[in-house]
Amino acid sequence: MYTYIYICKLIIPLMSSFLKKTIIFGLIVLGLYSFIYAIGINSKYEPNDYIDAIIDKHKRVKSIKGKQLLLIAGSNIAFGIDSKIISDSINLPVTNMGLAAGLGVDFILNEAKDLLKPNDIAVLSIECLGSLEGDYLSKYKAKKALSYTGNYFKADYNAELIIDNYLIRNRLIHLKDAGTSNKNTVYGRKYFNEYGDLTSHKSKPHSSNLMLPPAQNTDKLEIIAAINEFTQYCKAHNISVFYTYPSIAKSAYTKYAKLIDNFSAHLNKIENLEILDTLAESVKPDSLFFDSIFHLMYGERDERSKLIGHHLKNTLKSR
Repeated sequence: MYTYIYICKLIIPLMSSFLKKTIIFGLIVLGLYSFIYAIGINSKYEPNDYIDAIIDKHKRVKSIKGKQLLLIAGSNIAFGIDSKIISDSINLPVTNMGLAAGLGVDFILNEAKDLLKPNDIAVLSIECLGSLEGDYLSKYKAKKALSYTGNYFKADYNAELIIDNYLIRNRLIHLKDAGTSNKNTVYGRKYFNEYGDLTSHKSKPHSSNLMLPPAQNTDKLEIIAAINEFTQYCKAHNISVFYTYPSIAKSAYTKYAKLIDNFSAHLNKIENLEILDTLAESVKPDSLFFDSIFHLMYGERDERSKLIGHHLKNTLKSR
């Protein structure tokens, strides 16, 4: 018994010292990790992130209390529309909601449902070469910018954990290489004007290597179904809904002609969806596109915008 007490008297001080050191070390590690994690989580993926423009687009829409028009699609309308031309044609405020097809058709249409009010006008220009789901990184960036946009898609917390880890590493790289980000990019929040149009490609040259979407192995009828559901939603909520074909480079149309023609045929069967133009009008020479098969050169936006404005003016006048 005495031997046991003697051993305890020797060991306990040693254990206490060890435990103290262990706890202190653990707290230092935990504090350091928490600091690094906070840097990552509370920072943007990169300076002037493109998706962050969703903040300004939502702010504009919500600031307009009366009737307005929303242009709804991916980047084809971000690059390819002059909203002021359309606004002047119909004498209504216009907001260009276009950002990226990578957000997915479901996200884009759910966003529109959230923002549109009765008597508003929705003009869709959904790219049929996109997908319903989009990519999770784009959607999560939108959620980081505006938390409530997380309601527009199904959360995948495993994916978010992976992205957050990437975010931390990326942020630390920016701390190390501050000021070395690509200053030549046209993709950034600050490059959108007050209407939500991207303007940074002004005076930029045409690229002979236009970006193409991944290989298309489906008929895209799930996108048709989503557009149909959205159209009927709009009718039920007294929202006028139209469709304008995305401008597309001729080489891409030739490559995907069967898919695009089939999509167009089904699109024309959607009840209550008024189509403002024709597929043929949307197919243009490759030389009129900037860096993607959907991104018109800056100088080509006017013609498309005038055409949409003209069709809308005549249609709305006849109602």
